[in-house]
This record gives sequence, structure tokens and C-alpha cells, in this order.
Amino acid sequence: MNKFSVSAILCAAGSSARMGSKNKLLLPYAGKSIIQHCVANLLAADIEELIVVVGFQSDALELELYDFTDAIKIVKNEAFQTGHTSSIKCGVRAMNNHHSAFLIGLGDMPLISTKHYDQIIKHFKEAMRLDNNTIARPTYQGTPGHPVIMSTSHKEEILNCTDQEGCRSVIKSNSDLLSLMETSEKCYIQDTDTPESYKSLIADNL
Repeated sequence: MNKFSVSAILCAAGSSARMGSKNKLLLPYAGKSIIQHCVANLLAADIEELIVVVGFQSDALELELYDFTDAIKIVKNEAFQTGHTSSIKCGVRAMNNHHSAFLIGLGDMPLISTKHYDQIIKHFKEAMRLDNNTIARPTYQGTPGHPVIMSTSHKEEILNCTDQEGCRSVIKSNSDLLSLMETSEKCYIQDTDTPESYKSLIADNL
């Protein structure tokens, strides 16, 4: 690693079970789909590559992301039904090897803007000066948020993680390396999982 760089992994493979019959990532919001907002916001942030992990309705998602084809790497998670962690692992395997860190983001959080991604990346970068093995994440009123950023020194731990829905055990076992970014901005914990959360997203941002 010659310079600090971040590989971003955007998890977009879930089955949207709590949303009902619709794929939450394809729902419209402010002139684009939710997934288009998330990809555009991340691409404009201080990252070197963006890997989008798809699974459920992968063909529809790839079509939705057609305009970003030259700027992103799309990876298909054939095991998406086994849980969120399988998508994280797919993204980690697809990373280029020269990066300092990897960011794990969620494809249903369109309110996290480029500014917000850059805030947590900056926080991580400053924490990394104290310890190259840093893990960072935002926290809002005591609630952990996303994205999570990890030093690439944790890649093997992620690939060996037995959690199904995220990598909490990796974070817990490295709690001494965790740097929390306290924030007053709720967007870091606002996903779009249910019809109610989607209605709130639309109503609050007209």
C-alpha cells in the first residue's frame, strides 16, 4: 500500500422480505431509485473503487445500475439467502489488494450523502494514524450506524466470520480498535426496510 485508499462494498443482495412484494432498492426516491442514490453518493466520495454486491433480483438491479457500469464492479452473491454476511464476504473477495481499508455500506440508506461518507472516512483516516488496524463506525444517540470501515488487516477475520447477519463478532473481538464517530445526524441509522420506513423517507424529504 503506497497511499491511503478505500474500497467501498455496497451490499444490495437482500430479498427485501420486510418490504413485502417490492424490491426496496428499486423503489423511487427524489427522481431516482434508492439504489441509484446510494451508488451515486458513494461514487462521489473519497473512495478508490466501488463494489456492488447483488443477489435477489440481480438482473433487475444490474439493469438499474447500467449507467454506472464503467465506474463500479458488480458482484453476484449466489448465497444471498444465507444472510447479509455472505454479501460482505463476496465484496471482500472482490477487492483489489492495494487498499488500506474497506467500507461496508448498505444499499437501502439513500440519506447517507457523499458528505456523510466523507465524514466517516475522514474519521477513520485520523484514527488509523494511531493504529493501522482501526475499525470505525458512526453512532447516533448510542445506536451504532453505517457504514462501517475496517483496516484491510481484518480481511481474513471477515472471511472466516460465522455470523449470518453482519460481522458483529469481528467488531466485538476488536473492541479495543473500534473508533466511534459520535454524530447528531440520524441518516447514519435510517435504512429503508419496511413500507412504513419508506413512507417516512418520502414524507420527510419532499
